[in-house]
Amino acid sequence: MPVRKSVLALLLVIAVMLPVRSVFGLCNAENEPGVCGEKDLRADKLLCGRYSLSFSAAIVPSGHIAGSGVITSNCRGRLIKGTETINDEGEVCQGTLTGTYSLDMNGTGTVSFSLVPPNPTYSCPIVNFSEAIAVGGNGSVVKAVNTGSDEVTIQEEWVRQ
Repeated sequence: MPVRKSVLALLLVIAVMLPVRSVFGLCNAENEPGVCGEKDLRADKLLCGRYSLSFSAAIVPSGHIAGSGVITSNCRGRLIKGTETINDEGEVCQGTLTGTYSLDMNGTGTVSFSLVPPNPTYSCPIVNFSEAIAVGGNGSVVKAVNTGSDEVTIQEEWVRQ
């Protein structure tokens, strides 16, 4: 009888433990389910997947800028496969958006971006910028603010698609 109880208890433990995943969601960028190892419990997993984004800001001292786009996090600190369209006082510019990020376990962190137009010009240049971010909703929403001295963010939000 004690052997049956031990086997039953072991089966119950296995049934409970198999579906356990990281507290930050799936353990890989391919969205394949699986059990996560201890090394996968990192803060950068919180920012994972494809995001749509929009922003508006004031450029000091010249005017306003707004934009929207998409970006994908590889769940390991890199932002890839992005595009962004911006409107800078009526001048529309589109480019490839890439970057890196770092997150603390509380969901706050930093991002460094590069926006590279296909044919950079004076009115549509390559732009490198940094932001402070706060990730909420278990990674479904990101709020951001530009940390450069020449841009004051009015609103910026990313939403996981």
